[in-house]
Amino acid sequence: MRSPYTRIALLLTGCAYAAITFAQMDYYIASSFGSRFNDINDNGVAVSGGAYFDFATEVWTPMETEATEMVSINNNGDVAGSMFLDEPNFILQPGYKRDGVWNPIGWFPASNPTESSFSTFGISPNGVWVTGQMSIGCCDFGTFKYNTQTGVLTEIFDPAYEAVAGYVITNDGTIGGWADDEGSGRWNATHTSIHHAGPGDNPGRHHTAPVQHQCSERHQCLLGDGRRLR
Repeated sequence: MRSPYTRIALLLTGCAYAAITFAQMDYYIASSFGSRFNDINDNGVAVSGGAYFDFATEVWTPMETEATEMVSINNNGDVAGSMFLDEPNFILQPGYKRDGVWNPIGWFPASNPTESSFSTFGISPNGVWVTGQMSIGCCDFGTFKYNTQTGVLTEIFDPAYEAVAGYVITNDGTIGGWADDEGSGRWNATHTSIHHAGPGDNPGRHHTAPVQHQCSERHQCLLGDGRRLR
């Protein structure tokens, strides 16, 4: 007959083994130049700046020629990134791929593409929304929110902050990102709720909330040096 101490010891040993088993992972090191992964979906398909990567087969597929960069992918294979606005002069614009087709997003009406800049960061799980950061001129940075169904591009600026940026966006258009607290040197995690009513809708409210980097539901995570963790 086992003593209570023996039973406890065995239980603890089993828990430790389970924890070690759960923590086990494999990884893939991409050796090609410029192969940093930007995002991964739950199907194990990742995007780098210029190619798709299938973790199941470890096969790279070049991105479509219409695009110039890919930064975010959802489970439907919709992608957010960038496209040419003026290819001969190498002027870019935000873009997205939905249902296998790349489409341009364009610029804020007050933005001159030759002196302004942008970064695309995220596409929603349902492919309806794309978000990122865009400037008016050199130094006035706000968040952009684009509806892929209506074609409406919304500007989000907040006078309380020096700059704001949208990094992730949900199916209902809620944005997670950051706001630069002017004069303090701090970057605050924020989320922005915008209830879309059309081209003239209100930019909405800014709230402080935590923002997290997420792995896929299959617990596949990407490191900045091109490794994958499972």
